[in-house]
Amino acid sequence: MILFLAYDALFFRPLATPDFLSEVLLGRGILATDIAARLRLVRIVMFTVLHLAAFTALGIVLANLFRMSGVRKRLLLGGLYGLTACTLLFRAGLHLSGTELLVEPQWPAVMLGNFVAGIVMVGYLKARTSLGA
Repeated sequence: MILFLAYDALFFRPLATPDFLSEVLLGRGILATDIAARLRLVRIVMFTVLHLAAFTALGIVLANLFRMSGVRKRLLLGGLYGLTACTLLFRAGLHLSGTELLVEPQWPAVMLGNFVAGIVMVGYLKARTSLGA
């Protein structure tokens, strides 16, 4: 999320990515001109909560996979997990939402973001393990 926020800010389009993704996954809704901004904000907040819940669930699955397999926590493994699990979850969300895309997502950016998300997950798990938590 932070990566895309920075990317959007770099091009002076704050919240453009979550706005686009929330519109794709949750739908645009009825947009009268006087309530368009409120609906956009609510949609972005809903998507952000959904995104954090999905990221948390994927992190729990990853932690359990490491625990059950006994494999050392390596950043590359986390990146590959993020690349596959996060991308598959995103594709499943697109499919299940039933929305038709007018603009194709920038897949290299999505996949890079998912790879980085997996690295962040493993980094967090390694930090928690080293703290004894």
